[in-house]
Amino acid sequence: MIQIENTRTHQRFIAAVPNIKNRWVYYQLNLNRGAYHDQPLQRAWDADGAEAFAYSVLFKKDAAKVVNMRATLKDLLAEWTDRIHPEY
Repeated sequence: MIQIENTRTHQRFIAAVPNIKNRWVYYQLNLNRGAYHDQPLQRAWDADGAEAFAYSVLFKKDAAKVVNMRATLKDLLAEWTDRIHPEY
């Protein structure tokens, strides 16, 4: 689980991703190009600039212990969405 937080507004975006290595680079690349698919996050990024955002890892799970990656990611996203109520 990763989180991108707008440090000015404290709005948060969370995602369950199978591989967190270099994930922040992936988000920055797409957001800086104006090509990220989540429009609320993209609009906030465009309005506030890259310096207003912080990336963090909320949770890691050993992939070797996961039987069904897609279901596990879906369940993790639902659990964390209920827990922190992201705005994006």
